[in-house]
Amino acid sequence: MKSSKLFSMAFSLGFLASISYAETRAFPVPWVAKESPPNIVFTDLPGSGNIKIFTVSGEEVISLPIQPGQNQLSWSVINSAGRKVASGVYFYLVEGSETETKGKLVVIR
Repeated sequence: MKSSKLFSMAFSLGFLASISYAETRAFPVPWVAKESPPNIVFTDLPGSGNIKIFTVSGEEVISLPIQPGQNQLSWSVINSAGRKVASGVYFYLVEGSETETKGKLVVIR
């Protein structure tokens, strides 16, 4: 991926000052396969929207829908093809109707 595309991806993941940040959190971070619960849990969600998980190169791993009124969502640490994600750093973007939150996840297999 070209550096300019990666740079623009960083902005689309929420690194601009104009984005309002909600209180969404993910845990456990780091997620360690042998020591952690089977899922990563996102809490304090915006009520509806999507959680998108990306690799550090900007490739979308999975998009998880947030149902109206849903306050928590569990991700089983798999990609959209149903395969386990590899060890590494991932970015998440929580998109709500009025807010966006971004963060980092670490997966250790």
